[in-house]
Amino acid sequence: MDSVVVGMCVHNDYDIARDAIKSVWNNTPYGMFVIDDGGYDKDFHKFCDENYVDYQSGDRLYPLSNGGAWLDRLLNYYIKHYPQYGYLMKIDTDTRVWDELYIPDGVKVMGQKVIDPRTDWVFLAGGCRVISRDTADTIVQSGVLSDECYKHRPFDYTRHRLSDGEILASEDRIFAHVCDRLGIPKTPTTQFHLNWTGHELPFDTGMQYVASHPHYGNYYQ
Repeated sequence: MDSVVVGMCVHNDYDIARDAIKSVWNNTPYGMFVIDDGGYDKDFHKFCDENYVDYQSGDRLYPLSNGGAWLDRLLNYYIKHYPQYGYLMKIDTDTRVWDELYIPDGVKVMGQKVIDPRTDWVFLAGGCRVISRDTADTIVQSGVLSDECYKHRPFDYTRHRLSDGEILASEDRIFAHVCDRLGIPKTPTTQFHLNWTGHELPFDTGMQYVASHPHYGNYYQ
C-alpha cells in the first residue's frame, strides 16, 4: 500500500488551485481530492470533474477559532474515502508538483524541515507534506486535534488576517505539535523547495524538485 493520493484545500483561490491540479496531473499518476473550505464554485467543480479530481464543499474551518478542525477533516476524508492509498501528499493551492515522490521505508510523516523563529519548534513546512495512512489513523483516533489549546497562540498564522479581524490557524504549527505529543517521527527531505516566508519562487527553480511553493502565477495554460 505505497500509492499516493494528493489532498488540497481551497478557499476562493480557484485560479491558482487550477494550476496546482494541472501540475499534479501532468507530472504524476496520483489521485487527488480537493476540499472547499467554506465555499462552492460551480466552474471550479466542473474543472475538477473534467480532470478526475474529487471536489467536496465543507464548512469554513480554517479560522483560529476552530483550532485543528481543518486538519482533522482533511485526515478523516483521506482515511474514509481513500483506503487503497498508503500515503497522503498534502499540498497548498500555490504548490506545484513536478515529479513523483520517493518515500523511504518506514516514513510516518515527511517534508522540508523548518525551525519556527517564534517557538524554536522543528516542523515540516505545510506547502507539501507526506503523511502515512497509519499516522493519519493515529492522529484522528487520538482526538488531540479537538483540544482547545489549538484555538489560541502560538497556533495562529499571523500573516493572514480576515476582514473581521480574525486570524487563521497555523496548520504547520498544529501538525508539528501533534506529532511531538504523539511521538510521531518527522522525516526531513530535500525533495521539496518550500519558501515558507511567502516570497514567490521562480518556476525554473521549483521545477528542479518534486514540489515547490509558493507560486502565484500560471505556468500551465
